[in-house]
Amino acid sequence: MTEAALAAGRETTLYVAVQDDLDRPFAEQLARFEEQGATIIRYAERNALPGTTPGRLSVADVTNIDRAADTYVCGPEAMIQFVRRYFSGQADKLHFEVFGPSLALEAPTAVS
Repeated sequence: MTEAALAAGRETTLYVAVQDDLDRPFAEQLARFEEQGATIIRYAERNALPGTTPGRLSVADVTNIDRAADTYVCGPEAMIQFVRRYFSGQADKLHFEVFGPSLALEAPTAVS
C-alpha cells in the first residue's frame, strides 16, 4: 500500500512500532520509502537507535493524525484497540488488520 501511495504522489506517513529496535523488520524497505518521500516515525520499546522514539505510540500521536487522511493500522489486537479508542478522524477513514497469535486461538476448528 505504501508503494502504491508513493507512486501516486500521495503524502505518506508510517508510524512503525517494534519491541526491540535491534530486531526491526523491513528496515531496508522503510529506508527506501523514506528515499521516495515517505515520512517514517519509528518507535521501539527497547534498544531505541538514533532516530527512533523510545517507547510506544502515544495518545497524542494517534489524536494528531490528520482527520481527513485515510489511516491504515496493522498489528496486534491491543494496538488496534488503542488506535481505535483515540482516533479522532471519521470512522470510515480508519482501516485495520489484526496480526497476532490470538487469531489462531479464535479461529474455528473442525473437531470430530
